[in-house]
Amino acid sequence: MAHSHYTVPGLLRDYRALSTYSRTVGTPDLMREVDGVTRIALPDVWIQNALRRDAVDDAVACWFENVEHERIRHAADALIKACPSRTDILVSGRLRQADYQIGRATRSRYRRACKILNALRNELNKANASQLWMLAIDDVLRRYGHRPALVDELEKASVI
Repeated sequence: MAHSHYTVPGLLRDYRALSTYSRTVGTPDLMREVDGVTRIALPDVWIQNALRRDAVDDAVACWFENVEHERIRHAADALIKACPSRTDILVSGRLRQADYQIGRATRSRYRRACKILNALRNELNKANASQLWMLAIDDVLRRYGHRPALVDELEKASVI
C-alpha cells in the first residue's frame, strides 16, 4: 500500500495528537479503536507499540505483512533487537534500510547504503549465517545493478 510522502507525515502527526489526547483525557481504549488503521498506515509505529507490550510474534507478523511499506524501515532496528536469533528479520530489516538510501539516488546516500550492507555482512558473519550474505547482495544487485554510480560505490566500499 503506497502513500504519498505528504500523507504519511500527516497521519503520523494525527496519530501522535490522538495518542496525546487519549492520555490527557484518560481514555486508553481510544487508541485500540484506531489499531487496525495504524497497523496498515503506520506499520512502524504499530510494530514499536507491539514490541513495547512484548507482542514480538505480532510485531514480526506485521513486519512481513508490510515489508514493502515506505515507513517500515523505521521499525527495523527495534525488531532486529527484539529478535536477535532471527536472521530473516536481520536481512529484511537491513535491506529495507539500504533500499531507502538507494532510493534517494545520490552518491552520499549510496555510501550510506554501503555502510548498512557492510554492517549486515558483519552481523551475518557473527550469527554464523554468512551464506545469507550472497543472497542479500544478489537481491540488491538484481534490483539496482543498473545504477552505475551505486555499483561504483559498492565496489569502492568492498561490498561487492
